[in-house]
Amino acid sequence: MLVCLDTEFTNFVQTDLISIALVAEDGREFYAERTDFRRDDSSEFVRLAVLPVLGRVSDSACTRKQLTERLRAWFDTLPEPATLIFNYFSDWELPVDPFQGEESMPTLSNVDGQ
Repeated sequence: MLVCLDTEFTNFVQTDLISIALVAEDGREFYAERTDFRRDDSSEFVRLAVLPVLGRVSDSACTRKQLTERLRAWFDTLPEPATLIFNYFSDWELPVDPFQGEESMPTLSNVDGQ
C-alpha cells in the first residue's frame, strides 16, 4: 500500500522532527505534532510558517515516545505492508527510528528519484 509522507522539522543542520503527516492510498490519515522537539533550533522559516499553525488539530500533540507508539499502531491498522512516498530524504529519516529492527518497517520510495 502506498503511503504519502510529509514532515516538518526544526532546520537542516540541527534536524528535529516537529510534525508528521501520512495519507494512505485507501484514504487513511495520520497526523501528529511533537511537544518535545528542540524549539530553540527552529529556523526562521519554521518560526514564521510552522510554529504559528501548530495546535490546530485536536489530539495531535504528543511526545517522541507517544509518537513512536502512535505510528506503530497506525501502521498496524493497514491491511498490507506500506511503501512510503516522500519528496525530501529527511521526511524518511526523521520518523524511521520507531521502526528500526521491525519486520513491519515500511519500505522506501522517493518520488523524485534522489
